[in-house]
Amino acid sequence: MSQLEAGLARLKPFYETSVKPVLEGAKPFYEQKVKPALAKAKPFYDAQLKPLITKGEVPFYQTSVKPALDAAVARYVAWVGTPGDPKRVGIAIAAVIFLVAFLGSVVTRASVDTWYNDLNHPFFTPPNAAFGPAWSVMFILMGVAAWRVWRALGWPAAKAPFTLWGIQLGLNVLWSVLFFGFQSMGLALVESFIFVAVAALAARAFLAVDKTAGYLMIPVAIWTVFASLLNLGMIVVN
Repeated sequence: MSQLEAGLARLKPFYETSVKPVLEGAKPFYEQKVKPALAKAKPFYDAQLKPLITKGEVPFYQTSVKPALDAAVARYVAWVGTPGDPKRVGIAIAAVIFLVAFLGSVVTRASVDTWYNDLNHPFFTPPNAAFGPAWSVMFILMGVAAWRVWRALGWPAAKAPFTLWGIQLGLNVLWSVLFFGFQSMGLALVESFIFVAVAALAARAFLAVDKTAGYLMIPVAIWTVFASLLNLGMIVVN
């Protein structure tokens, strides 16, 4: 018997007693929770994300969102001036973050005291009272980071990192809509993977411009990973 065969023979009992039961137990979870969520997400992926990946285009974004964003940005730039007035830049960024936080809280409150509290929760779930302060800190970090990037680059040089920053804010609201509004933990989990990726990309883009801004975004990216794990844990225990 070769050394490889001997090693495999020693590993077989461990696989049979430890690994195989876990894999077999995960299959029903995949079939009942993950697979239906992926099936629901496929139309959105085919219509919106796939064109983005293959051609860099999103039909809904190109026809509806982009024109509105371009108009809003034009008005914003005209108001803050070029180069931007620091106070006006700060006010505008704070207003955007406040709007995102407000929309998320409205959707969350509709379900957190009823549907959410009736669910089983994984052991690492923080108390409900901790989420508000935690998200407040994250929003403050995002705001200060964005302000520093704007001050470092000005507009339109800051457009690329600000685009990632804006997308991750939008994904923040969308996650609340999917999880608390539609009460779809599966779709929210799929969306959270995209949220985590964009938050990480935003942190990297900010870091390339201003180290302090990048460091401020790192806790945000880590928090989104934790939120994604919490989402997964909620699916597992329910």
